[in-house]
Amino acid sequence: MTRAVRPAGLYATVDGGEFLVTRDQDGHYVLSTPDPAWRDRGFEDRRGTGVAFTRPLDTSEPLEVFGLSYTGRYRGEQVKAQPNLRDEFQVWTTDAAAGGRLGFPDVDRGTWLGIVPADDPDLSIQEVREPSQAPWLPRRRPA
Repeated sequence: MTRAVRPAGLYATVDGGEFLVTRDQDGHYVLSTPDPAWRDRGFEDRRGTGVAFTRPLDTSEPLEVFGLSYTGRYRGEQVKAQPNLRDEFQVWTTDAAAGGRLGFPDVDRGTWLGIVPADDPDLSIQEVREPSQAPWLPRRRPA
């Protein structure tokens, strides 16, 4: 079974939708979606690809902002994950023993990484949402 997953990253909730927050070529924050149905709300296909629709983010607008990541288990081992565009997940661990049991190579000073098909029955992934501060706002200082 293939799972439709969103890229990990920073998201904002606007007009009842959740949109990936990215920056355009000029460094301005934009909201992004693959869904062309949002064109009537100001989203445009600026690159002409038909796969990404963006609109400028109004940084004065109060928004719910959250970080999205993935965690789960693969073959019984605790892992973190990132979906890719080929219906796969990059799956990694920082546990050397777990990385060895999974047969993953050590790719970066203590990170063992493998590529796993999204429909692998040994892969169980959960979406993790964490509230986040909007990066365009001044940082809150701890009290």
